[in-house]
Amino acid sequence: MSKKMLATSVVALFLLAAIPSTYAFGGFGGPRGGGQGFNSENREAIEAAIESEDYDAFVEATGNSNITETQFEEMLERHAEMETRRTEMEAEREAIQNAIEAGDYATWASLVAEQNPDAPILEKITADNFSQLREMQQLREQIRGIQDELGVGQFGFGPGGGVSDCGGFGGHRGGGHRGFGQGQE
Repeated sequence: MSKKMLATSVVALFLLAAIPSTYAFGGFGGPRGGGQGFNSENREAIEAAIESEDYDAFVEATGNSNITETQFEEMLERHAEMETRRTEMEAEREAIQNAIEAGDYATWASLVAEQNPDAPILEKITADNFSQLREMQQLREQIRGIQDELGVGQFGFGPGGGVSDCGGFGGHRGGGHRGFGQGQE
């Protein structure tokens, strides 16, 4: 995984975990003052500080001294754990995709059940109709190619540029899919 991706993920985690409370208690230019705020101008500096694990540069970039060095280190640890899980999930998704492409229902069903034994898709896709799932996936790939040719890319027909919000196997390009059986029915 690239350092830039790692840094971007840490920034996202930081935004979700730290900014609301920091804002409320006066950091980042919140209602109690202080901080310069998180914006596009300091984003690169924040990402660079996170990438280099440089607490002082992080404080300087955010203008927030309310986050301690210990909290910064804990944030980096949580992010590393999150990245490990993200890598595992990507490997799982890729294995499921490979099973579909190979037409291997038994492997596909086993992998989906490992992710979620109660996945609704396991009730809907059987050995008898698995070939239709494979065909659907191939058609999606064709649609993506046409979208790219037309220059509509992710601004296609549905959420995330996919054809539908089916909750699995690549309906959302660039990540963001919810995995087999974990989406809405």
